Amino acid sequence: MNKERSQNYLPKKMPKQLWVFTVVAGVMLQSNSDATNSYQLGSIIQAPSVIDELRTDQAVNDEYLTNFDFELETENNQVPTKEPSIVKSGLDYDIETMNQILGTMKINGFTPTDIEDVELYYPIYDAISKKFEIEWYVIWIIHRSESNVSRNPNAFDRSTGYFGAGQRGLSYHFDDNVDFAATDLEFLSVLPQRDPTDWKELAWVAMKLSEDKKTAGSLAGAFYRYTPKDETTEKRIALFNYYCSIFP
Repeated sequence: MNKERSQNYLPKKMPKQLWVFTVVAGVMLQSNSDATNSYQLGSIIQAPSVIDELRTDQAVNDEYLTNFDFELETENNQVPTKEPSIVKSGLDYDIETMNQILGTMKINGFTPTDIEDVELYYPIYDAISKKFEIEWYVIWIIHRSESNVSRNPNAFDRSTGYFGAGQRGLSYHFDDNVDFAATDLEFLSVLPQRDPTDWKELAWVAMKLSEDKKTAGSLAGAFYRYTPKDETTEKRIALFNYYCSIFP
């Protein structure tokens, strides 16, 4: 291609829009260059494996897993990884706190089964306890004694007249009561649990205990109203007092 012909392909005058684009692009490139020289962050390392442990067969949807603190590696030093937290609606679940509880259980000789149960259900217990203003282990006490933490298949047989994690009496406490108790706790349905109704039934347990505590004037009275047997109430109060003394 000769010089004369090649010149025909060049614009005689650069359009105004192109001049504006050129100036803006130049500013952006200079700004990006300055930012790169100032920070020079390395690659983002994969989130802590504890998050993967939460993704069971009943997987937690990505939209419910937020606010993770990732590990950033720089040229000169490495920022320590923080424990991630799950934040969704009313759920503010701190894994560091749960790890402290599990560590306390191991030190104090709790059975592997108890430790497994608390590790699985603590996020649910914690969220429900905050709504009804009772200790999380009060819910665990009922859950364990009534349905063996939902391990007992007979606990979910409605023909017995009782149902669920807390063995709700179907003749007096209806499904509508459970739905009312579970209001604003729907985000718990995606968390791992042995029966899909556990989060709702445990919400009802907490609501009943909270109301009965106000009516009876004490937690012992609430326990007795839940199961009107002196021996059962005494055992539950003894557990409650012990848990109060060891758990954060």
